[in-house]
Amino acid sequence: MGKVLIIDDSNTNIKYTPENSWSSETLVGPFSNEYGTSIHKSTTRGDTMEYTFEGVGISVYGTLNKATSQGQPNIVFSIDNGSPASISAHNVGDEITSHILFYQSPVLVNGTHTLKAISTGGGSAFYFDFLTVDTAREDAVGDVIVDDRDLGVLYSGTWDQSGTESEYLYTTSKTPKGPNGGTATFTFEGTAIAVYGTTDSNGRNGGNATHVAFTLDGITTQYNGIPNSGAIKNVQLFSNQSLSNGKHTLSFTLLDANICYFDYLVYTSKGGSGSGSGGDGNGNGGGGGAGNGSSSKTNVGAIVGGVVGGILVLVLFVLGLIFCLRKRKERKSKAEEQRAAEPYALPTTNTNTTAKTAKTESRTYIAGGTTAEQESTVSRPFTGATSSFFDGGSQGRDSIAYTAMQQSQSGHGHGVGTHVPTGPDYRHPDMLYPQYEGMPSSGLYRPPPSTVLSDEPDSPAQPQYIRSTNEKSRFHNNNNTPTNVNQSSPHSLPSQPSFTPHTISPPTSSFAETDSGLRLIPPPHYTAD
Repeated sequence: MGKVLIIDDSNTNIKYTPENSWSSETLVGPFSNEYGTSIHKSTTRGDTMEYTFEGVGISVYGTLNKATSQGQPNIVFSIDNGSPASISAHNVGDEITSHILFYQSPVLVNGTHTLKAISTGGGSAFYFDFLTVDTAREDAVGDVIVDDRDLGVLYSGTWDQSGTESEYLYTTSKTPKGPNGGTATFTFEGTAIAVYGTTDSNGRNGGNATHVAFTLDGITTQYNGIPNSGAIKNVQLFSNQSLSNGKHTLSFTLLDANICYFDYLVYTSKGGSGSGSGGDGNGNGGGGGAGNGSSSKTNVGAIVGGVVGGILVLVLFVLGLIFCLRKRKERKSKAEEQRAAEPYALPTTNTNTTAKTAKTESRTYIAGGTTAEQESTVSRPFTGATSSFFDGGSQGRDSIAYTAMQQSQSGHGHGVGTHVPTGPDYRHPDMLYPQYEGMPSSGLYRPPPSTVLSDEPDSPAQPQYIRSTNEKSRFHNNNNTPTNVNQSSPHSLPSQPSFTPHTISPPTSSFAETDSGLRLIPPPHYTAD
């Protein structure tokens, strides 16, 4: 359930037409105690009162002036120009009675509605006092009316329930008998508060007035009633209209034997935490009148702030995106410039590859009794797995050239290394001097056959020769004709098959190795016998 706001007849959002046909008065009669000490009176047919509000219901209260003798006013009420309803009938006697409920609307759809009251003429004068609007909102601001049976009011002691037609919602709470017999406490957030009730006739108690103590935020004040008086309804028992906006606590208790009836209280909510709707902004009791309530201002401000904030966030996001795209474009341009400045950078394809320096190889060949000298520069790739360069690899140690070099080094100490091609299709030829095969390592140096490598695919054919069974027979065989050798000769070895040295073209690679070693080996001398 939301807050119920009370709208006094003096609220500027209430429209009276014609204005000069309505009169404003303070009281209808002695001790009538109209709310806010003001009331509007109409005695002319066609006079209209109109009010626009936000909520789910509205009620109209006024004063009946001697209804038994003068009758009731003839007024019809409507909501949003709907079906009209007549004033409620009351049996209050022939007295001046305020706070009479003239009209109560049905439950409405929560929203903006317009109440209209029109005088149809005849009957007594129409005294209009105040309206109550059910906002169905806990954050409503304005003058909030709280009935004595509201759950927000806490009672201690025994408080009896009572009430009549001329009391708000027909109910009151009777104070316990005797001084300090019980306390009522109410906590609220606002800037003002007032308490209303009925004082009992004090003629029964020797004419002593009613005394009630009110304590607001720890400060106590006392209400002193009128002595020797009858019962008075709708009396303002306490009021403080100058509080700071915030939370406050009010409690009250009876100080003597005279009975007091608590009817209702009204506090002014200015919109603390969680408040923000209703009211007219003029302290006249709010309720969403004609768009002048502070809730409309608050909602508009919140909407505008949200829209502006959203636009700012969107702008910042777009700027950030543009900045990132520009940075990315700059980095890409720098990378392209760097690649353009280094177009011949070679990537590394094998971390185990070691570059070897190309060298010049000079060798002497004996073929057919002639001597030929050739030079060539060989560029070969070197890898740890296939190289014939004598760097300690297993393949190099297993080669004939490597063995011969070891023998030369151990025998004469002048071996300088021999280049031996290797590869999956290469077959190593026999020794150049087969007659020395099997001799001890201390004998003559036996170099392996040499093959001149060329980078040119169409290089001229290399020297060819056919080996004889021994060097002596070759010495006498100038036409390169093979000579049969006696297998029993102690100076010869079994005949070896002839072969043609391979011409190896180096594979294309960015790495190279060559073997340079000058071998000047004089041929052995033989005699004719």
